[in-house]
Amino acid sequence: MKDKSYEFDVDELRETLGYSMQFVGKLFCIVIDAEPFKNYNCNQIVQDILLVANSCNTKIIVVVGCFSSRSRDKKRQKNYNQVKSAFEGLKEQFGRSAVAVSLSGDWRKSLSGRIGTVLKRYQVVIVPAIEEDSIADTKQILSSLGGIVGQDQIAKLIILGNHEGVLDEDGELLHQVLSDRVQELIDKEVVRGELAVALQSALIAIENNIGRVHIVKGAEDGGLLAELFTKDGIGTMIFSGQYIEARPAFPEDLDSIRSLTNCCEDAVSQFWVAAIDDYVIACLRLQCFAEEKKSIISSLAVNPDYADMGLKLLREAEKKATENGSTVLLLALPKIIPWWIPGEFEDGNIAMLPKDGGEGDGQRPPAILFKDI
Repeated sequence: MKDKSYEFDVDELRETLGYSMQFVGKLFCIVIDAEPFKNYNCNQIVQDILLVANSCNTKIIVVVGCFSSRSRDKKRQKNYNQVKSAFEGLKEQFGRSAVAVSLSGDWRKSLSGRIGTVLKRYQVVIVPAIEEDSIADTKQILSSLGGIVGQDQIAKLIILGNHEGVLDEDGELLHQVLSDRVQELIDKEVVRGELAVALQSALIAIENNIGRVHIVKGAEDGGLLAELFTKDGIGTMIFSGQYIEARPAFPEDLDSIRSLTNCCEDAVSQFWVAAIDDYVIACLRLQCFAEEKKSIISSLAVNPDYADMGLKLLREAEKKATENGSTVLLLALPKIIPWWIPGEFEDGNIAMLPKDGGEGDGQRPPAILFKDI
């Protein structure tokens, strides 16, 4: 009899591994609030940071400080010592992959110089947000972090604090929100107090080319990992620009395409993908045949949790086919047609395929649909 204790969600595991592949070689900044939160498990948070850094080959700057308008120097120092001690205690398990540095003199030069040098040797560098009066505000550090470390760009800023995330006017947690929307919530005083101060710092970080900012409740066990490695996370991600997009495939998308299609694709030149924060969740191959004014879509595959993105990708492919002069769009599909395929597609047959190709991966598809465009 099968032991049910070994059951797990395969799709969730694939999703986690897919996200982790995106982090390879990236640079993150994690800010730990200086105000110790209830049930704050410092050792566990530090262990999770080291797990991310070592398993994903990610570089991480850990800034220990707070976003309060009130001076809390003693609490800052206490929390910094606690975090530093936790990293020291995990040396045996993770090796010497983390180191603490102090900032003195011109801290801007210290940031760009010392941190950049240290990260060439270590995975994680720990920085106190304040050691002397001249470093008056954590926001100043954040405004200087964008792109300071060599040629690397900080991809994510994660703020671990007392707040579970950003709530809208109805008290609903926003898992993803545009930076413009965050500013609106601050202006309308929907968000107030220390969270508003933290969010203003987050907006400064985005203005300085840090593309994604996450607000995560630090006392939540595994909150950092859940925010980074699951679809919606547990906190709020603030972003600018495109978070969800349909676009032509890049060479680095090839492994994701292979995983989605279960085929050994060897090129991406005809592929389009739908991606969430560069995580590919749908793909298709679009071939256009100018002489016959036909375009054919094959190798259509969509993560089952994102059927709406499959539709968006189809619309983008149809738009491209129209731009290329096609009047008929064909869908070459598996025997079981996905339930979300638009109703305007009609049943077709193999004879409708373009005469000079259009067989997708070389196999005749069991189902052909078409529509006039």
